[in-house]
Amino acid sequence: MKFISSLFFIILFIFISFNISAQCTGCDRIISTNTGFSVASGEKVCLTFNGVFTSNINFSGNGTLCVSTNTTISTSISMNINGNNNIINHGTWNKTFNIQNGTTFLNTGTGTVNMSDLTISNGSSFISDNGNPVNLGNVNNNGILDIAGPVTINGDINTNGSGSFVFGSTTLITGDINNAGNMQFNGDATVEGHFNNDGNGNIIINNSTLTVEGNFSNNGDITALGNCGRIDIAGSSTNNGGGNVGMDGSNVDICDVSGTQTGGFDSGGGNIGPNVTNCSCNPTVLPITLTSFTAKEKDNNSVYIDWKTVFELDNDYFQVERSVSGTDFSVIAQIPSQQNEDESYKERSYFVIDNLIDNQFATFTSKQTFYYRLKQVDTNGEFTYSPVVSVRIDKSNNEQIKLLPLQNEWKVESQNSVKVKVYSSIGILKGIYDLNQNQNTISVSNLAQGMYILHLQDSKTGKVTVFKVIR
Repeated sequence: MKFISSLFFIILFIFISFNISAQCTGCDRIISTNTGFSVASGEKVCLTFNGVFTSNINFSGNGTLCVSTNTTISTSISMNINGNNNIINHGTWNKTFNIQNGTTFLNTGTGTVNMSDLTISNGSSFISDNGNPVNLGNVNNNGILDIAGPVTINGDINTNGSGSFVFGSTTLITGDINNAGNMQFNGDATVEGHFNNDGNGNIIINNSTLTVEGNFSNNGDITALGNCGRIDIAGSSTNNGGGNVGMDGSNVDICDVSGTQTGGFDSGGGNIGPNVTNCSCNPTVLPITLTSFTAKEKDNNSVYIDWKTVFELDNDYFQVERSVSGTDFSVIAQIPSQQNEDESYKERSYFVIDNLIDNQFATFTSKQTFYYRLKQVDTNGEFTYSPVVSVRIDKSNNEQIKLLPLQNEWKVESQNSVKVKVYSSIGILKGIYDLNQNQNTISVSNLAQGMYILHLQDSKTGKVTVFKVIR
């Protein structure tokens, strides 16, 4: 067996790969220490510091900041934001700031948000798509606020004609609402104060109940989706002359428990649609309670899609749909329900792996965004869709580092520059080498025979690949 050492080396391809940037991919720069930094125009910076980040962050405009799972953004940091930017949060975000100049804040993955007062300017967005609870203070919205999970707003809400709210789950507002924009409630909501729907205001109640513990005044439009949308009012209620309730024929139910008009508005005129009822319609219990739906990059040719439910009733199956445009979806998998007759209230987990290499996307460009949604189908054929989630596959950041052993040198093949650390089998550092496409070999003629451990770190992505080599 002498031929083993004569011309070749035994390469034990024991890969220990990990991505320093956690859920943040496609990074132009990685910040792993608690030091201040700036995000340049066109740059994507990934903050991977493990702990509470307390230093300052500056944005030049048109940049992207991605916060990884183990990072907590402190309330004490200073943020200077110029121009429109993208902030992607997978960690814990506690810093309050104004979202303005076209900036988008996306809370996704494992991210959580705890802010005090929040102002969203025209053209800017606050989106939380992961189903995790969100806690906010007073909200002034002139842009887009879309929250998939439970939300608590400890204060008032004010929105104007260009402001839009979508509440995807249970909602608690401890103060008053003055709405001159669009508000959609996809889950039960409670307003502990008063609710004024301005003449430009539009309220949509999607198969859920809006409870107003104070007074309710309507000058705008109220419509419903699903079986019905109900408003329970504990204080006085008025539908003023400009108010339109259920004029699209939808099933709006007005239930004023304090009034004398058999559950209807206490006073006012306005227009009442033909299918409006009073205290007689209860929103249908949905067949499932979906607590999460996520899509994550598994490798450069596949996506891991998973979801969880805590309640299922008369649920037949799920279909996972994919799109490259975000609008035209096609079915990629069908998964039967795990429900049984005796256990409706039980957490259930599902997953699908979308193997892109097995279909027409095998040759997609180096950077491609894929959109996914979940279709839930009842036993009677009725169905509902989940919110759309997206994942960006960046092949350029998933190129595998290769090691080619020659007799007197080791050759490294990589698309990016690589820092190589060579250790002996007992962990003694033998050398550090900075390699690139012009200089990609390490001379090993002076190394004694034995096992060596090589740590190869991609300078762009931070990904480390470990090889064990017997010389």
